[in-house]
Amino acid sequence: MPLAMAMAMALAIAIASGRLIKAKDCTVESLRVALLKFDSVIALEQQIKARDVDTQQASHVPTFDTAYRTWYKIQVASNRWINAASERRSIRVYEIHA
Repeated sequence: MPLAMAMAMALAIAIASGRLIKAKDCTVESLRVALLKFDSVIALEQQIKARDVDTQQASHVPTFDTAYRTWYKIQVASNRWINAASERRSIRVYEIHA
């Protein structure tokens, strides 16, 4: 697909998305789900207006920060580090360098 057509399609989808949200036909979350599934404006609007997308959840991938802090809490709860300095060091090193 030529770049000009791709840009025109992206613009049309952006305009339709704004229109759908302003009309309260969908939420931002349901629009995110729909944008992953449909690549044409007509299909996007039809599926959202038919309410086929509204009940579906978008996939959620945690950030590295969320995953690390969850791992750290599990390690602290399981008493992984015997020395208190070791326990503090792992989170401090992460907070300083990451």
